[in-house]
Amino acid sequence: MASTNFLTVKTHLSEFKSNSDKDTLSEASESGTTNSVTSAEELQKFALILGLNSAEDVYQERFRVDRRRLEAMLADTLEESQTAQAFFHRVMNETNTLVKWPTRLKIGARSKKDPHVRVAGRPENVKMAREKIMQLLDTRSNRVTMKIDVSYTDHSHIIGKGGLTIKRVMEETGCHIHFPDSNRTSAVEKSNQVSIAGDMERVERARARVRALTPLVFSFELPIVAPSQPLPDINSPYVQQIQEQYNVQVMLRNRPKLHANLLVVKGVQWEVQATMEATGLLMNYMCGSLASETRVQMSLEISAMHHGVVVGRGAEQLKLIMAGTGTQIMFPDADDPNIPALKKSCVTITGQIKDVYAARQQLVVSSYRLSS
Repeated sequence: MASTNFLTVKTHLSEFKSNSDKDTLSEASESGTTNSVTSAEELQKFALILGLNSAEDVYQERFRVDRRRLEAMLADTLEESQTAQAFFHRVMNETNTLVKWPTRLKIGARSKKDPHVRVAGRPENVKMAREKIMQLLDTRSNRVTMKIDVSYTDHSHIIGKGGLTIKRVMEETGCHIHFPDSNRTSAVEKSNQVSIAGDMERVERARARVRALTPLVFSFELPIVAPSQPLPDINSPYVQQIQEQYNVQVMLRNRPKLHANLLVVKGVQWEVQATMEATGLLMNYMCGSLASETRVQMSLEISAMHHGVVVGRGAEQLKLIMAGTGTQIMFPDADDPNIPALKKSCVTITGQIKDVYAARQQLVVSSYRLSS
């Protein structure tokens, strides 16, 4: 095409794009199999604008773009220059191509399928347009999958009723979070592994949200009393008040083999200070003068395959954590056939409340590095 006609071509192309915007793809057609970017009549007009002999000479390409990123560009709150329409118009003007994209994606829809974008023009221009689009909307750019250990007993709590809690996390972070399907069908083999997929920054936010939703459970043994004495009343007004004020759940568990009773305080990770304070108040209430001598206990799930690295050579790393926190940490023997498979990932931490939590955090960080 002669350079003297360039401005005329640009003008016609701009008018054609403006008119064709009315027929932009909807989400309903985004998964279609046709490679046609528009109607035959429009393609013929487009070919004439480009100086080509016929519509058959118009090169077309169809490729997927990242759904979450495109959804973000379709948000009503964006400035006009940041919208999908402004972005694709810039690409078309800079490359002399015609680009069609889904303008009516349902934001936060259950569908995880990435939509298609279609580009038409001269081959070299289509290639240039695709490169510009994929710089911003590449489905593979910065995408990672992180695997973290979360006790299988906590999965239902994190998922929430009808999956509402985890759906909200996925919508807010733009990540896909997967819990093991096998846990629903197998009563013997359970998996603690949770997978989070998305770009690096969003995955880290999703990981923090999942950790924040994880139940935080402290427990302590009650003083031994004569068989004739009644067990502490966890339904007393004082205990009820603590549960309501600190958003915790208080349970009493009998351990007949040890001739002991265990008080369990269950909160959530994102309210750790409230959970620890509630545990301290209940210790004072239930144990009286023995409260200062009473040690609390917490269980943490770490996959048996990671035990060796978390403990360190010669247990050096484990010794450092215990010495620094003043806690006792017990790892089960993963090679012991007498220990049920479900118990081989259960690590127990014992000590003072704040020290137990500090040790837990150090162990979580170690296991997180291994599984990420």
